[in-house]
Amino acid sequence: MTSSKDLWQEPEWRQFIQNKIEELLAPSYHDQYSKPLADVVEPGDPRLPLAIDHTLLKPDATPAQIDRLCDEALEHGFKACSHIWL
Repeated sequence: MTSSKDLWQEPEWRQFIQNKIEELLAPSYHDQYSKPLADVVEPGDPRLPLAIDHTLLKPDATPAQIDRLCDEALEHGFKACSHIWL
């Protein structure tokens, strides 16, 4: 279980988001992923995580669970991470 001291605070999130924006806008990023994801047919394709939306469909999810979901998405390089209240 993640403790509150392990959770990112606002300055850390701001820096992460700024770094991610700069990475996504860099020309080298687009050159690396220029082939369409529809061409991903093998589990070993390094672009596979870019086709995954890591989602938590749990109406009573705790902030720690949502934080863990985001950590997993970052760790594996998933395209998106979302929590949906049903």
